[in-house]
Amino acid sequence: MNKKNLKSDFSFPTRASARTGLLVILALVVGLAVGGVWYWRLSKSHVEESVEAATPGVVLSQTTTRILAGLDTTINLSLFAPADVSALPATLNGFVTRVESLLAEYERVAAGKLRVTKCDPQSDAAAKAAAGVAGIVPFASENGEIVYLGLTVGNGARIESISPLAPEWETALEPDVTRAIQRVSAKNVVKSQVVDRSPTQPLPIDPAISEELLRMFPNLASQSFDDAAKILRESALAEFTAAVRAMQLKVQETEKQLAAAQGNKSEAEQQAAMKQLRAVQDVETKKLDEITSRLQTRIKVLERLKTVERAPGK
Repeated sequence: MNKKNLKSDFSFPTRASARTGLLVILALVVGLAVGGVWYWRLSKSHVEESVEAATPGVVLSQTTTRILAGLDTTINLSLFAPADVSALPATLNGFVTRVESLLAEYERVAAGKLRVTKCDPQSDAAAKAAAGVAGIVPFASENGEIVYLGLTVGNGARIESISPLAPEWETALEPDVTRAIQRVSAKNVVKSQVVDRSPTQPLPIDPAISEELLRMFPNLASQSFDDAAKILRESALAEFTAAVRAMQLKVQETEKQLAAAQGNKSEAEQQAAMKQLRAVQDVETKKLDEITSRLQTRIKVLERLKTVERAPGK
């Protein structure tokens, strides 16, 4: 009797332990299942976030993706464009936005090997100077605003420019940018150049003179080069003639002082008058040279501006 009770007393906790073990195992199974679902959802959210990180509506070609993946140096892309695109005509507004999206996708795919910066030459003097050095040719938009719209691709001192950017050539932009990246990142040094739509390779352009001429000739696209150049030459001739007359008057006045010194037979006065005469002649001759040089520069800039037959987007 005692043995039976003793056996019964020991069998009860054994069955309780078994039930407890089953509950623990069941809890572990449920926990693993819940954890798996949570991990799956988290992984899915990460994938979705990764997909959403891509620039909407922009898919780079396999060639571009391969070249970006193989970069072993950092490439700098500088976009010269208005900071406020809302002031641009509708055709250019949307185009600039799409260009920015394209470059953003380049930056994303390159994963740290490519940086994009946007510069506004109209509000930043340093950006305007850089645009001039890069050969970015400005143009007058439909509303009369002077616009810089171009792109440089650089690797240290090796820089190429793509100018002008225009909706008409939008389909060629990715190939142009990718080829430029390939050239500036090549092991063998390739001479920096400007990818231009005109037959000739552009040189750096003076932004101040460019803007001056665009304001001087608001309808430059419809005006012939010869007519515009004639106006510049006539203006320079009038300025040159006025400078010559001013020089003659100053020289005559100095010559009178020299004659008076000679009449007084004062060696010191004569030397002073001669020194002043030479100084006047040097200053006025320099002014005439500057007028001639400025005309030549204006003509060269005019030629560059005329390579853009019409403003992008028109």
